[in-house]
Amino acid sequence: MNAIATPVMGFITCTEPLQAKGNGHDYPILVRIEFERQSDDSVQLISRGGHTGTLITNARRVNISSHDWDNRPYDPLDSLVLNRWAFSKAGWVLRDAE
Repeated sequence: MNAIATPVMGFITCTEPLQAKGNGHDYPILVRIEFERQSDDSVQLISRGGHTGTLITNARRVNISSHDWDNRPYDPLDSLVLNRWAFSKAGWVLRDAE
């Protein structure tokens, strides 16, 4: 019997906390981006505080299609590649990119 794998919903992973500006914050704050699988197979990017993990007020949640998620930039030797992509998609500017 051939079964089609159903994606598991919920937490996938998160970025390292990094200093960033954006989403109504004119000064750098410590932010991490969580990736959560949704029921439609998209992935939602959620901005959380880098120290406490609490949701950041007024930060937008972004849904990424499964196609875009599967084709995201990736370098197994450089985690900043994924971080830069995620922060940019979620409306943040990394402090080192200022």
